[in-house]
Amino acid sequence: MIPKNAIILCGGIGWRMRGAFPMPKALIPVGKQSILERQILALKKNGIQEKDIILAAGNGERFTAISDFCREKGWQVQVVFEEEKLKTGGAIKNAILQAKADFPILALNGDNLQDYDKALNLICKADQQNADALILGAYQDKADDFGLLVEQNNGTVSFQEKVPDSRGYINAGVYLLFKSCWQYMPDKIFSIEYDVFPKIKIRAVKYDSYWFGLDCPERVAQAEEFCRSNKV
Repeated sequence: MIPKNAIILCGGIGWRMRGAFPMPKALIPVGKQSILERQILALKKNGIQEKDIILAAGNGERFTAISDFCREKGWQVQVVFEEEKLKTGGAIKNAILQAKADFPILALNGDNLQDYDKALNLICKADQQNADALILGAYQDKADDFGLLVEQNNGTVSFQEKVPDSRGYINAGVYLLFKSCWQYMPDKIFSIEYDVFPKIKIRAVKYDSYWFGLDCPERVAQAEEFCRSNKV
């Protein structure tokens, strides 16, 4: 299945990153490319045209930085402005409304390093099985800092809060959203993870390659070292 649109949440800076990098996390160079560049190239490789890619770019300097970066690359993507901080779900809904996006929609967090070619191929080819959304689960040997995806008997998943000394599949920040989830989205400021996902039927797609969450300078350094060592 080729999604009708893709939304990248790329306006975040992150309070733990302040002072370390003077740009949105999606623009931080990791290896030879930024996360945003890796994502857009992978989306195009998986059949999504530039005009159908929507960037939820925040406001102020973040919006300007994302817009300028896209202009320099010559990308014909849609960059969407947010008048205020909307959280993940609000940013997705705002992008859908402003860009008149159509379902099914891929939504990607803009601050994770992973093999996006493989990740998008997996989630786009997965069976919907009457789910309202699909979520990519990345396996982590050390998942202490993340909540775990817990598979239920009916094949859907629930979310378990952080567990010490845990391992398993975590939220990899890649979602395939179907039209049925729209009715569960509140009006404006809300989290897709905490305010929508608990109310809908979600199925996990397992991903077993590399994954780094770029939420602090130390993890950016780890991701950079991985890219150098593995030439990715």
